[in-house]
Amino acid sequence: MLDEGSAKAEPMTDRAARALLFSALMLIQVLAPLTTATPSQGPERVIDTDLDPILLDAFGVKPQGDLAEGWFEPTEAGHVDLAHRTSALVAPSDWAEWTGERGLLDGWFVLGTTWPVPTTWEIDLADAGVECGSFLPPAAFHCNVSGLDPAELEALGVRGLQRLAPSDRVQEGLLEDLIDHDGPVLASAMLSGERLPETLPQSVEVLDQSGRFVTFLLTAEGLSELLHEPTLEWVEPKPWYVNFNDEARHIMNVTGVSSGANMAANTAGWTGLDGTGVIVTVADTGLDNGVNNSNMHPDFADHIVDVVSFGVPSGTCSFYSLTTCNDGAADEWSGHGTHVAGSVLGDGTHSNGAIQGAAPEARLYFQAIETEATISGTTDGYLLGIPNNLYDLFEPAYDNGSRVHTNSWGSAVNGQYTTSSAQADASAHILWDMAIL
Repeated sequence: MLDEGSAKAEPMTDRAARALLFSALMLIQVLAPLTTATPSQGPERVIDTDLDPILLDAFGVKPQGDLAEGWFEPTEAGHVDLAHRTSALVAPSDWAEWTGERGLLDGWFVLGTTWPVPTTWEIDLADAGVECGSFLPPAAFHCNVSGLDPAELEALGVRGLQRLAPSDRVQEGLLEDLIDHDGPVLASAMLSGERLPETLPQSVEVLDQSGRFVTFLLTAEGLSELLHEPTLEWVEPKPWYVNFNDEARHIMNVTGVSSGANMAANTAGWTGLDGTGVIVTVADTGLDNGVNNSNMHPDFADHIVDVVSFGVPSGTCSFYSLTTCNDGAADEWSGHGTHVAGSVLGDGTHSNGAIQGAAPEARLYFQAIETEATISGTTDGYLLGIPNNLYDLFEPAYDNGSRVHTNSWGSAVNGQYTTSSAQADASAHILWDMAIL
């Protein structure tokens, strides 16, 4: 990319011309939802999305009002709360007439039912050969239908159906990143099932796949093609994780439950809770000297299960051209991991019992996820060892006997439900007796 000085000295580039075009189009863009004339069959199309229509047009995924994609006001057939819009479901009895598609249905569809969703509905669909993945609120699943007609779906309790539009599959931040960068970027994706598209665009590279979760290296051109693939459910910028501070013992009012007298006063026979018998996993920057030996911090030394270091995933390490992909488990740069572990289960040995964590008698399984690196454009956090699929972080802890996994870090997504959120939810479902914090 050109720096500011060289950009001023050279003639207008294609990118600069494109930026001017975007600016001009933005000036004339109508902000209200777009509607088209009422078609001869079906309801009036309504195109209303939170995404920037100029960006969508640039990537070739601007909505065209296809009724099969739910671009109309919801009816009794139901609706779906998607990331960027509320889409409408088409009643099975209206599908052929409204969409012009007749015959058997094949491929990925959003299938909605009554709310609350019947307990056995997903099982009933599976028994009929319908493979379902993500739940989409308030009462729908994203499902792979194979050779069923709308009437058969209706008999299975399907109240309405639609396809995802290409624009439903992408976070706006990824579109912006690719407009701002000349080259490829890292992206985290969730597939509809576990199969990649049969043919990937030339400018899309798979760096890692774990079940439904994929890390891509892709360009703007590659994304434009990829968004039209029904096997892709969602794609977003690969998250940049940073440290978050834990809460101190006194703020959490831990003293009240760790006191045997307090607990017995509440219920006769209860004792204080101090973590005895519990293995807690802390995933953070590192732990003191990184080795469970005589030099380890005394607040942890006698109750460590293990200390392991997670290296940077190979594709990420290569993308950033790092010279070191795993610099060990020592907490050399910020002390954050040692601080968090102390807040969780430091036993106060170093302070003669004056300063303790929330569960001082718990045992510690520590996962070091920081690798120091110099990366242009980043200002905080080097938690590059976090796996592309968070299940690969949680499962080793579970296998080592831990049933509490605490994480004092995150990314700047302002509460959005991301692929990382989906990974944590899927992990909690599989590792059902582990508390993931």
